[in-house]
Amino acid sequence: MKGLLKIYKKYMATAFIFIFLLFLLNILVYVTVALHSIDESPNGGLLSVRNSIDEISGQFRYSQEEGKQLVLLTQEGIRLLRENGYVFAMILSPEGDVIYGWQLPDELNRHYSLGDVAAFSRWYLGDYPVKIWRNGDNLLVCGEEKGTVWKYTVQFPKRFISQLPKYLFYGFLCNLAFILLLILIIGYRFYHSLCPVTVGIDSLAEQKAVFLPKKGVIADLSAKINQASLVLQEQKKILEKRDTARTDWISGVSHDIRTPLSMIMGYADALSDDSSLSPSQREQAGIIRQQSLFIKSLIEDLNLTSKLEYHMQPLRQEVFSPAPFLREVAAFYLNHEFSEEQKDKNYTLSLSVEKGLETVYLNADRALLTRALRNLIHNSIRHNPDGCSVKITACLIGSGACCVAVTDDGAGIPERVALILDQKETDGPEGQPHVMGLRIVRQIVLAHNGNFRISADRHSVLMELPVYSDCNSRTAPAYDRSR
Repeated sequence: MKGLLKIYKKYMATAFIFIFLLFLLNILVYVTVALHSIDESPNGGLLSVRNSIDEISGQFRYSQEEGKQLVLLTQEGIRLLRENGYVFAMILSPEGDVIYGWQLPDELNRHYSLGDVAAFSRWYLGDYPVKIWRNGDNLLVCGEEKGTVWKYTVQFPKRFISQLPKYLFYGFLCNLAFILLLILIIGYRFYHSLCPVTVGIDSLAEQKAVFLPKKGVIADLSAKINQASLVLQEQKKILEKRDTARTDWISGVSHDIRTPLSMIMGYADALSDDSSLSPSQREQAGIIRQQSLFIKSLIEDLNLTSKLEYHMQPLRQEVFSPAPFLREVAAFYLNHEFSEEQKDKNYTLSLSVEKGLETVYLNADRALLTRALRNLIHNSIRHNPDGCSVKITACLIGSGACCVAVTDDGAGIPERVALILDQKETDGPEGQPHVMGLRIVRQIVLAHNGNFRISADRHSVLMELPVYSDCNSRTAPAYDRSR
């Protein structure tokens, strides 16, 4: 969901920038088009209109004949009228009489009152848009073609003009609020449309089947996710069949080997105790028995690691205190198996348990944890044939976990083995180490929601397991497995 929120934020930022730029562009286009429209009008821009009509006014000539005022327009004036798009022109006397007319339409009057002049100066003269200019004591009226100019006079009180900046500011805020609302609505719809995609991706990560509706802007993406889900489900089925076949094969082989191996061990046991055989023959029989036990242990390990890997090994959990449990395991090895190794070689086993472990509890499979400790102790013995000291230490890590460490002062764990267990390398065929015993320990610890680590000097294996402060509790304190 974090990735989706990032997309949403990016979309919002982009939308803000786009609207802001669009707003500036609209203003620029509006001003440009308005100025261009004025400049491209038949009479040009405002300054051009003023200059042209003033120039036309200068082309009129006045004279007196028999007490009458005569008005003439030069050919240059007529050219200017036509060039600037005027279709008629007239001169009004102070009394409102038309004393000169050029192409004056018949529909127009030949006398106008002050009210008439005031009216057409602001609006139209018989639907003709006109321009008015003072010509001495007279008035020059130049008319344009009907329907070529839109005229509308707007009047505002001074109070309104003085408060215009405030009104513009409020208008800007209203527009901004509307734009923000629009962005939020569009952004939410975009976010809502992507939610199914996020759910689908999360389901893919959890190896669940996904079928997203293919609609809207994410139709293609939904189709791709659905297709990927089908492919993954098919692959999952194939892998499950393969894993089941592998587990069944290992289980079958283990079962088939168990009977003949028991017979070999029984005969080897009998031969090693047969006094009629020579000492060397009895020794060889003992070696056969010992190696048979080793093969039996390998088969058990192979069967167990297969079940743990595919989560087929049920955990028979029970609540018990780790301190007495560790003492029982150490006492068993000191009194039985471990003491046999001490006959000819220098092996020692010691146990150190922190006092705090007496008051906490494990909810675990006692048999599997015993198996994990047995594997670690046997590894120390097997890989140190000249003897070593093995030490089991247990302590609390905060209030949520305990750490059980098995340490020896022998050769230590090879670096290659540590890399394989950290999954930085893989174990494999000839020439590479096999780490089944330690892998089983790691699988058992992880099955208990714990953490498996090898110390930096590779002489200790640490098992961190969640603990409980109440023997009736089934919920352990928060424990960070990534530490």
